[in-house]
Amino acid sequence: WEDKGEKQVPEAAEGGIDLEAFESAEELSTLGADRLKEALQTMGLKAGGTLEQRAERLMLTKGRPLESLDRKLFAKGVTPAAVLSEGERAKIRVAAREAAGLEGRV
Repeated sequence: WEDKGEKQVPEAAEGGIDLEAFESAEELSTLGADRLKEALQTMGLKAGGTLEQRAERLMLTKGRPLESLDRKLFAKGVTPAAVLSEGERAKIRVAAREAAGLEGRV
């Protein structure tokens, strides 16, 4: 068992919404705030803000892998493993080993 120390985001494209069917954030906003929030959360992206902000954030993912997105778009504590640098991954591995060692002593 290896805990990376961060919640991993499933690589689900567009959170179940076919973004190819939408030309703009305005069209996407017709789905409603709750549906956009659900799609953003599925991808581990920040889900707050206005309906328009959510639609724009979701449109940023259209045709792009999550790894290419700005890390600021992701919710706190959620980062796809591919976005982490090798140094960050190493720190997480060391922390996980130390935690496992402590658990083993308990």
